[in-house]
Amino acid sequence: MAQWIQKNRGLLLVVLGVLVVAVPTAFAEFPEATTWSLWVRGPIALAWALAAVLVVLIATNQDDRLRRHLDETHKQVAAKHNRVTVAILEALLDECVTGVPTSFTWTVAICDESDRLLPVFPERDLEVSDPRVFEVGTGASGTAFARNGVVTAMMDAVSNEEFHLTDEQKAHFANYQAVASVPLTNSFGRPFGALSAISEDPDEYFESTAASEQLRDLAEAVATVLLNISTNPS
Repeated sequence: MAQWIQKNRGLLLVVLGVLVVAVPTAFAEFPEATTWSLWVRGPIALAWALAAVLVVLIATNQDDRLRRHLDETHKQVAAKHNRVTVAILEALLDECVTGVPTSFTWTVAICDESDRLLPVFPERDLEVSDPRVFEVGTGASGTAFARNGVVTAMMDAVSNEEFHLTDEQKAHFANYQAVASVPLTNSFGRPFGALSAISEDPDEYFESTAASEQLRDLAEAVATVLLNISTNPS
């Protein structure tokens, strides 16, 4: 019985819906029906009430099933978009394409509603307490976001108090000697994230004007990918 209801829930919902509408309509159209014996009106009223309850239950169940289906579909689409995004970013930021020294590693972060830059590449879903998560205005990436411009640092400046790092962040980045960050901007020029390159070698690659322009061009390409493919950007 349960399998039959599950298989024919659509038809059953229609029949019950007709019954729910038909009973009060019939009594309204034929007033004399209100004078029928209670033994007749009682079962009709009971059947009507049961039909109404079943309509609500079946409709609610269908809504829940539809909601779960939509949620699962959204998760699958988001996962597919993220896989495509990662593949494109890996290609865009490959050293063979950029010519950037291999000592540098890249991070792409997106600003959340709490003004925190959360990495989405190469790692994502980090805890907000992770030292690689920066508030706007802190760290090279947070400073680049706040200034809407390229920010670079060398040697001790990478991990000292210059960029208002926490003690945990200072310890985490203590071995790094060079960093460069640039904001990711939308079509209106407003920052929504940051692209950063960091190295344990004291490489001055990004200290040149040409390299800064290259960093801006890379950021524009990365922003285009995120805004058109990824489901995460604001």
